[in-house]
Amino acid sequence: MRNLVAPTTKAGISPREFNADKLEKLRTIDFGPKLAVNEGAVVKLSGRHFVIAVSTSKFTCQGRELMGISTMAPIFEAIEGARAGETVQFNGRDLIVEDVE
Repeated sequence: MRNLVAPTTKAGISPREFNADKLEKLRTIDFGPKLAVNEGAVVKLSGRHFVIAVSTSKFTCQGRELMGISTMAPIFEAIEGARAGETVQFNGRDLIVEDVE
């Protein structure tokens, strides 16, 4: 008989606990309109849409393809506070913040 062990994330917690933490975080975020990149904003950055909340793979919402970015991600540090029309630098590249919602 094999000893089955639930997989864990890098933080040492199960995927179920990890996803529960993400869901709880999502419940606390204000997704209302934003003027600058901040938690809860939807950002169009160099032609791609991102939601600032928790990290996710690509998903579709209201016909738009999005990807979640955590506020702990290095790219968030580069774009935090930027407004539509501004250019930011990340990893030596210029990125245009095309829209912030």
